[in-house]
Amino acid sequence: MPSLIEQHALECQKAVESKGENGGAPVEDEEEDGDKKKCKLPKKKFVFNDEIRSCLCNVVRVRVQFWHLIRKRCESPEEHIRMFLDSEVRPLWPKGWMNSRILYKESYSEHAVLT
Repeated sequence: MPSLIEQHALECQKAVESKGENGGAPVEDEEEDGDKKKCKLPKKKFVFNDEIRSCLCNVVRVRVQFWHLIRKRCESPEEHIRMFLDSEVRPLWPKGWMNSRILYKESYSEHAVLT
C-alpha cells in the first residue's frame, strides 16, 4: 500500500506540473464563458493481486456460511454481503482508496451462490 500511495503522489505532482506548463493563468474568454478548465488529479486506484483477492474471497466465503446459519428474513443475502463489505472490510483501506462496489465485484466468485 505504501508504494501505491507514493505512486499516486507522484502522478498528482506530474499533473500539477503539467498544468503549470500549459499556462496556469486563466484566459479572459474562459472567465466570461464560465468554462474554466480544471486540472483533474488521477484517481486513487488500489490494484488487487492474487493474495489480497484470495484473502478477500476467504472472508466473504466465511460470511456466506454465516448467513446460511442465521438467515435473517428482514434482509436479502445481497444486502447482508454489501453491508458487511461496507462496514467491516472497506475501513481496512485508507480513505478514498476503496469502495464497497469494487469489493463486491472482486469477491463475486464467493457470493455468487447467494446473490
